[in-house]
Amino acid sequence: MSATLVETTVGAYEAKTRFSALLARVTKGETITVTLRGRDVAKIVPAGSRGGIDWESFEALRRQIAAQNKGKGPFDYKEALNRGRKY
Repeated sequence: MSATLVETTVGAYEAKTRFSALLARVTKGETITVTLRGRDVAKIVPAGSRGGIDWESFEALRRQIAAQNKGKGPFDYKEALNRGRKY
């Protein structure tokens, strides 16, 4: 499989009607961005692709947060989400 850096944008209707053809393009290394009313809503990327997330930075941040919370017990993500909700 070649690692081409081709990115295509398609509307949601086209993605729905031509999904099999789009998957065939993705297996060749292409990235497809799906839009809804002109706004990017999803990306179809080859399997094994990390979707643009910098995992090394993420892991470093995770370690930093863990170090700051040492001795405070396990971090309750649900509670943090609930505290941060505005609605």
